[in-house]
Amino acid sequence: MSVLNINISSILKNLKSVKNLCESRECSLVPVTKICLSDPVIVKAFKGCGVDTIADSSLDNFNNLATDIKRFLLKIRLNEARSGNISCDYIYTSSMDVIKSLSERADHKNYRVFLAFELGDLREGILPGELPEFVEKSLKLPNISIAGLSANFGCLMGKLPDRDVSSVLKNALSAVKSRTGYEFEFISFGGTAVYPALVNDLLPDEVNQIRIGEAIFFGYNLIENKPIQGLINDAFILSGGILEIRDKNVDSRGIYGYNAFGEKTMNKDSGYQKRAVLDFGKLGSPIEGMIPKDPGVRITGSTHDYTVVDISESKKKYCVGGSIDFILNYNSAAQAYISPQIKKCFAEP
Repeated sequence: MSVLNINISSILKNLKSVKNLCESRECSLVPVTKICLSDPVIVKAFKGCGVDTIADSSLDNFNNLATDIKRFLLKIRLNEARSGNISCDYIYTSSMDVIKSLSERADHKNYRVFLAFELGDLREGILPGELPEFVEKSLKLPNISIAGLSANFGCLMGKLPDRDVSSVLKNALSAVKSRTGYEFEFISFGGTAVYPALVNDLLPDEVNQIRIGEAIFFGYNLIENKPIQGLINDAFILSGGILEIRDKNVDSRGIYGYNAFGEKTMNKDSGYQKRAVLDFGKLGSPIEGMIPKDPGVRITGSTHDYTVVDISESKKKYCVGGSIDFILNYNSAAQAYISPQIKKCFAEP
């Protein structure tokens, strides 16, 4: 069975580096733990490093979490706001319907809301011109406290913080204060896309909270498509079990149709290759997000249940029953984490 090996020690080293950087810029760090489903093992380790708040987009992940730590919910549905089991400390939303539903809940709890603000990523977010009125209406609702204003970067459009972002934010905050007298406790920016601005001290002065996941877990910034200097990028290793090793004749002659995914494939190689068949496929983890640890291994393709690699150039002696290791990126690790076909194994710090 394929195994996802998770090196907690490497993740914690990244966490400490990112946390120290945030604090040097007078910002608190909220690690985004949705990649690991807010796994109690990892969350407990984070708390041991001084983290007091984590963020996730799934209520189920929080509801299954026993660790005593503050929880920042990044996504809430209207039906959840009306009657769901909400075990979190902060709720991120851009919907007045959601806020009204939270206000009207039978439990009469006080719900602390982060207003999602549109600053260019074009996913969710209140428009700058709408913000003063939105805040004014929210402040009048019972059982609702506005904890902060929050914007996300890099997830949909690859938008990065820049001077225009600073200007829009400053003007919006001024307009809110002018209309309501209210000042936000937290101005929160989310996404590893903000990491370069954090390093170069280019974030707006008003920002005092940073939400980051990818840099902590993978030492990588997909927005720049490169590893982050000084961080570790091999904390997630997938070990694929070897089912077969044979020399196969690669021949592009003959008639070929579409494969199981509706793709037209073309063999660019020819002749005999030593190929290994592994026991995971696209349902376990997509090959597009993985790199073989052995430079002599080359991925040739995968189906739903199998992955095939060329080991002709490898200096290692592989055998059936053994395994081949791959470094995973965010997308491939996320799929592997939720796959019942892949076993998870933690390397404790």
